[in-house]
Amino acid sequence: MRVRLLMLAALLTAAPAHAGGLAPKKPSDLRTVTTGLGCPGFSGSVIVDNQQNPDGTQTAFSIPAGSVFVVTSYNFIASAGPGLTASGNLFIPNGVGLSIVDVGYAATDTNGLGGVSVTTPNGIVVKSGSVLCATETSTVVHGFIAKDK
Repeated sequence: MRVRLLMLAALLTAAPAHAGGLAPKKPSDLRTVTTGLGCPGFSGSVIVDNQQNPDGTQTAFSIPAGSVFVVTSYNFIASAGPGLTASGNLFIPNGVGLSIVDVGYAATDTNGLGGVSVTTPNGIVVKSGSVLCATETSTVVHGFIAKDK
């Protein structure tokens, strides 16, 4: 009986498999960010810079110095011809071009519209001072702020 109790105690106190991984430290680290105006230097694309706050307000989104924004998922609506595949990209302008950090695909309906939610299990890290842009104006990005170690 004593051995069973010790085994049960060990199981209950064992750390979850994701312990030590990259995750928000507190609820206030979570961010939902939507698109705003045009992405500088890339016509037809938009900057991801409108933070959606828990009280329903919106504020300008920025990544604090010494921190990173970890994208955990995003969703968008895109258009193409009916029955085709539309795509939406997240990218970071780098001064001489851009770095595509993820691409999502959506099958379109008879009106040529398609929507998709994309999960990024390993996260997409965006450093402070960088700009995150999207090819679709309807993009919503979810993630969290973490210290840049």
